[in-house]
Amino acid sequence: MGIRLRQPYLRRDHAIAIAGTHIEEINIKDPIMDFYVKLAATNGATSNIGQPMVDVLHSIEIVDGSDVLWALDSEEILANQLYHYKESTSFGMDERGGEEQACIWKVPLGIGRMHPEVAFDPTRFANPQMVITWDLEPVRAIGADAYVDPKDIT
Repeated sequence: MGIRLRQPYLRRDHAIAIAGTHIEEINIKDPIMDFYVKLAATNGATSNIGQPMVDVLHSIEIVDGSDVLWALDSEEILANQLYHYKESTSFGMDERGGEEQACIWKVPLGIGRMHPEVAFDPTRFANPQMVITWDLEPVRAIGADAYVDPKDIT
């Protein structure tokens, strides 16, 4: 018998501030093999050179109260996903003025998409949460040659 997979959302199209930390309750009861986190923002009117979305995300953590179960920064997550999935992701680098930049980080929590025995089981923890930290001003302040509009996090 095959494994049935579903792709629920913890949060979709959540509006974000220029910088901050978002804590999302993990309220799924099934084993989780991976999370996808997408962060998007709009470039300024002239450009946004040298400030890719990869530099905006500081870290993603999976925590249970004060216990950190999993934590990596943006570049470590991308390296981990390249190793784990054997493929690259959408880095969404577009430095043209007025265009949207977006990046997707895949957070692998098991040994593959088809192996539910080796996955993250939220029911084994008292208060599992995902903590996402970002800053849209890693190099330059909000303006015509940087980001102007924080879009959302999914």
